[in-house]
Amino acid sequence: MADRFDFVLNEYRKLAGGEHVGFNNATFLSERDTADRNYALSYYMKENKCFPPGTQGLREELDLYFQLCSLETTCETAAVMAATLANGGALGHIRR
Repeated sequence: MADRFDFVLNEYRKLAGGEHVGFNNATFLSERDTADRNYALSYYMKENKCFPPGTQGLREELDLYFQLCSLETTCETAAVMAATLANGGALGHIRR
């Protein structure tokens, strides 16, 4: 799971052009502690075969989801990321 999280984090950082993208551990712990609805939905989806074959256990999958929900950035960095996506993935010149 760490490899998958690192991959997404590195891709976000590339989109941000070196601007701040961080992780908020308090948010992660809160998401994980209040996840009853997420677990219920996940088991419902599992029962209806919504996950691809070979999917890891639901706890690992949801922990990755909670980690990704806990990524944080500034509004300015989010704007850079959006502009990068709008520009086909190419970073434009950042003016400050």
